[in-house]
Amino acid sequence: MLLRGAPIILLGFALLGVVRAPAHAEAARKPCVELDLSYSARTVAPGTIFDFEQGLVNCSDRRLRVRVRIAASGPCPFAHPGSARYTLEANSGVFATGLFIGPSCPGRYRVAGRAIVHGVVVARAHAGFTVLPR
Repeated sequence: MLLRGAPIILLGFALLGVVRAPAHAEAARKPCVELDLSYSARTVAPGTIFDFEQGLVNCSDRRLRVRVRIAASGPCPFAHPGSARYTLEANSGVFATGLFIGPSCPGRYRVAGRAIVHGVVVARAHAGFTVLPR
């Protein structure tokens, strides 16, 4: 009787290990991406020149292809780069900066960004500024 129970217990441990392995492996494959968006000024006058900065970091242990989509909104049309693709090596990143001119319409302006890997949003960021009345 003791001999019959021993193989069953060993088989139970073996199955438990097999069931846990895919969940652990899936977590290890999940991409790690950080996205940061910012403006150098929070409040500007119409026509003021100021900076926009974007940082993207691949904090995964493997190379990733990341698409960044940025949507801009505000009281007046506001030209902003909309989409870019990056191939980032493991534990690396990119940083970009650009000059913008404050729109002529007063009000609150906002950009919202999403970092996408294989069609899945893995990071989000937003930034904004306010244009004062003349």
